[in-house]
Amino acid sequence: MRAIRLRRKGRIRANSYTFTEKDWQRLVIRYRGCCAYCGERSDALQREHVVPLVRGGAHGVGNILPACPRCNYAKKDKLLVEWRFKTRTRGVSP
Repeated sequence: MRAIRLRRKGRIRANSYTFTEKDWQRLVIRYRGCCAYCGERSDALQREHVVPLVRGGAHGVGNILPACPRCNYAKKDKLLVEWRFKTRTRGVSP
C-alpha cells in the first residue's frame, strides 16, 4: 500500500496543475454538498478524478469532482463511460 500511495503522490507532484483547498470548497458549493454522480448529499465527500491519475488524468480543477464514498469506491480507476456502462448493464443505479 505504501508503494501505491507513493506512486500516486508522485503522479500528483509531476502534474503541473495545482488544486487548492479553496478550489475544493468552490466545487463542493457548486454541487451543493452533493455527489456529482448520484446526487445524494454527503458530509464525507471525496475528491474524485474523472480521468484517473493512473490513466493520465490531471490533478486540476477540470478533472476533480466531489463524490460520495460509495460512488468513488465503485468507480475505482475506470473512466466515467466505462463505469456508467458497467452499472447500467447490471441494473444498478450509480
